Amino acid sequence: MKHLLTLKDVKREEILKIFEIADNIKKYPEKFSDSLKGKVIGLYFQKVSTRSRFAFESGIYRLGGNPIFFKTSELQLSRGESIYHTAKALSHYLDALVIRALSHQDVEDFANFGSIPVINSMSAMFIPIVALNIGYTVKQLKGNFKGLNFAYVGDGYNTCHSLMIFCSIFGIKLTVITPKDYEPNPEVVEHCETLNKDSGGNLTLTNNLDEIKGADVIVTDVWVSIGMEEEKEKRYRDFKGYTVNAKLVEKTGKEDVLIFHPMPLRIGEEICSDVKDKLVINEYSKNLMYVSQAILANIFSKEEE
Repeated sequence: MKHLLTLKDVKREEILKIFEIADNIKKYPEKFSDSLKGKVIGLYFQKVSTRSRFAFESGIYRLGGNPIFFKTSELQLSRGESIYHTAKALSHYLDALVIRALSHQDVEDFANFGSIPVINSMSAMFIPIVALNIGYTVKQLKGNFKGLNFAYVGDGYNTCHSLMIFCSIFGIKLTVITPKDYEPNPEVVEHCETLNKDSGGNLTLTNNLDEIKGADVIVTDVWVSIGMEEEKEKRYRDFKGYTVNAKLVEKTGKEDVLIFHPMPLRIGEEICSDVKDKLVINEYSKNLMYVSQAILANIFSKEEE
């Protein structure tokens, strides 16, 4: 795995290896303090961030590397330079690039035109870091994925797409519940159906909230992502009723449901305060650094083999 652009081309064994490295970094941080020694990692964030930025920035420091954070306004890209020339230039100065992009094409272009590893921290289509971290945290809390049912409630967008692929890789039953016209991308659905034939997983797409029955893990996300501000009022109308609240959680029939939100959450919109005792925030945020570190450590360990 040279790049991490989506989970489409990542094998189950590679994800388990990342989880194993994250476990070891978490338990024995001192053993990994020089894992990125001499490495300079660029953090190119077109979108604002709290958790992703600091998980990577702090995580790189703790592995002995040097992070450089920058925005589009600080690059010649803001004056019309092409990604082609920017990617070529950055490849001379950096050892890897973590990108949080408005367009997934930007992520692909930096990987195609540059010569260094590119990690997708977020794009409009995919956010593999979130799916990996949810999976890692569930594994930590539940022991394994065997017999678990996942449900996603909300917009069939980047978090949904990456969670779909993750669950299909591991043969996890996933029910995606969205308002009408907010279903996930058909190409991603088709890819997951192909994966499920081998993994034994099952993907259900529905607009019916009653289909949440049996879920052990619920994942939701913001109704209005960055760049969708003009759709705000329409989305509020369309997503009405798709709030993860105590009434919806009760429909699962499970007492020990785990609820994940990649943050920032908006109480009263995609989630209600009456389920805060089931919301996994602290573990998720803490593990995000270990998973981010493990991805980088794994990429550079492969380069040295």
